Amino acid sequence: MNNRTRAKRIDRAFHPVVVFLGPSLHQDEARTLLDADYLPPARKGDVYRILASGVKTIVLIDGLFHTTPSVWHRELLDAIEEGIDVVGASSMGALRAAELRRFGMIGCGTVFEWYRDGKIDGDDEVALWHASAEFDFRPLSEPLVNIRATLARAVDDACLTAGQAEDLVADAKRTYYPLRSYRRLLESHVAKGWPRATVGRLKRYLSRRSVDVKKLDAIGALRLAARIRRNEEDGVPRSLPNRKSWWDMERMLSSGFYSKGVSTGADVLARARRDRALVATMRKELSHRRFLLEWARQHGVSCPAEFRMDFARQCEEARRPRDRGAWLASNGLTPAAYESLLAERALTGWLAAKGPSHFGLDRSFVLEWARQSGVAPPNGRGRRAASDLEAWIVARGPNHFGLDWSFFTDLLRELQMTGRAAEILARRAAR
Repeated sequence: MNNRTRAKRIDRAFHPVVVFLGPSLHQDEARTLLDADYLPPARKGDVYRILASGVKTIVLIDGLFHTTPSVWHRELLDAIEEGIDVVGASSMGALRAAELRRFGMIGCGTVFEWYRDGKIDGDDEVALWHASAEFDFRPLSEPLVNIRATLARAVDDACLTAGQAEDLVADAKRTYYPLRSYRRLLESHVAKGWPRATVGRLKRYLSRRSVDVKKLDAIGALRLAARIRRNEEDGVPRSLPNRKSWWDMERMLSSGFYSKGVSTGADVLARARRDRALVATMRKELSHRRFLLEWARQHGVSCPAEFRMDFARQCEEARRPRDRGAWLASNGLTPAAYESLLAERALTGWLAAKGPSHFGLDRSFVLEWARQSGVAPPNGRGRRAASDLEAWIVARGPNHFGLDWSFFTDLLRELQMTGRAAEILARRAAR
């Protein structure tokens, strides 16, 4: 599948349930178990691209491993932070669920339990060679977890001894994952040292009783997701993890903006950067805001709830969107992301309204931050007017003074929160 086709498949994800599925289970069978949008195996950025689509449940089963960057832990964590149920099982999903279970990712199935309990640890355990999407991701090799499960059953059924099974698993583990198969197992140097009767018995067993644990786990994950959706539709409450989300540039650039067609944050930012006057004005304004927020953080200052609610109400009244959900989606925002941006803007608005004197300061917030941080202009410029000094600090920007800040990330957030992101994309579409 080429990148353009893949992006088109991902961009149409408007269903409340999205499943990343490939070779672990045939899609036709999956659809009989769960009504969802089925997307190809996940890779880096795919989860970010669907966050603003209105998705409520994400089921991660298959993901790309070695051919392209894998789906990030951080995008799964951000999905959880948004209140989305994230279920992992079978393959890449089982691995990520074991790694992120403490942060709220829901794991299920045998493979997940093996990763969770330390029985297996490498991503090659679930890796396999498979055909492309046009051939339904047909498996072309046997994943090691299936081999483990099948040989364990063979021991239980007295077809092999535990020692023989361990030797075969060790041989399969040493084999490069695209070459793993039951046929190769029977032709391995381990099996060649056994009596012909033992090899023949194992061959018959493998042809009749082999275990596809990845398929079984995938089926279990889809059934679990179906139960989660039924519970949410019935109003059954659930608890959410309490953690701070990672809002970084990668997320912003990959996030989907849903309107007439689907774009990404990178598209919005590319258009905005062409407006040099906008960039110059916003660089100063956003730099100033960042210093205000840093001063507030240092002093534990927060915005009163009443002011924050009034601010949010004023924003809503100014925009009056006919469909709030559509407005959020067209600006690449989830409800949680929008509330976070509103809270941050309310804080800077409240600080500006109260002014430094309210906090017992005789200078601006920026200059007070500079004083407490030991910041002074070089080359004897300290005697310049306070306004000039503040302008110098703001012009240099937070990064100059060691603060973690990305102007373009904040610019994109500003465009999203004000609704200008959707306007920019609408103008592009009209041309």
